[in-house]
Amino acid sequence: LLELGVQSGGSLDMWRAVLGPSAEIHGVDVDPRCARSHDPAAGTFVWIGDAGNATFLAHVLAAAAPLDVVLDDASHRSEDMIAAFEALYPSVRPDGGVYAIEDVVTNYWPYYDRVRAEDGLSFVEFAKRKVDELNAWNSEPRVRGARRGRRAAEPRSAQRAARRAGGEARRRQRRGLVVGGISSAGSSSCSGRSCSAPILSCRAASASPAAGSGSGSG
Repeated sequence: LLELGVQSGGSLDMWRAVLGPSAEIHGVDVDPRCARSHDPAAGTFVWIGDAGNATFLAHVLAAAAPLDVVLDDASHRSEDMIAAFEALYPSVRPDGGVYAIEDVVTNYWPYYDRVRAEDGLSFVEFAKRKVDELNAWNSEPRVRGARRGRRAAEPRSAQRAARRAGGEARRRQRRGLVVGGISSAGSSSCSGRSCSAPILSCRAASASPAAGSGSGSG
């Protein structure tokens, strides 16, 4: 498990209690004080650096990948959410892995989510594009026709192609996007406000812990 945003370390303790002593738990935070939760003997590793920095996250992945679960509870800003997703999602296990992002409600707070990706997307809009990519095959004419009971009018080669396209899309949807909710002890607040909003969960796919530097999200 990799959690972005450790703060007081309470959530790392909670996940240890839930997952048991054999779990390998990694935490990332920009605040050097979070290094006090670093305990390699217990299987808990804390990495100090910017969770929106792809180079830093590559160092983390070198030690932690592949990942069963990623929880993004860091800056709650779209730019960082998107950067972390693009860096980490390919390392999430494709069969049953989970990528969860907390407090996406901040995407709707203009005063909070002022810094976005170069194209101006919020993370919610970015995720919507991913949903569209996963389901684009459903808009193909042959697929629509087959679902209206017109399979007999199509050549068998077209039917086979549609089945293959559908099977591939379903395999990709093992790491598709779903909406869920999660709460964790010790979760950080958002600019002094409590964030108990739904998360967007994406189901799947610093040179050393507690050392490094960086600015931005933690």
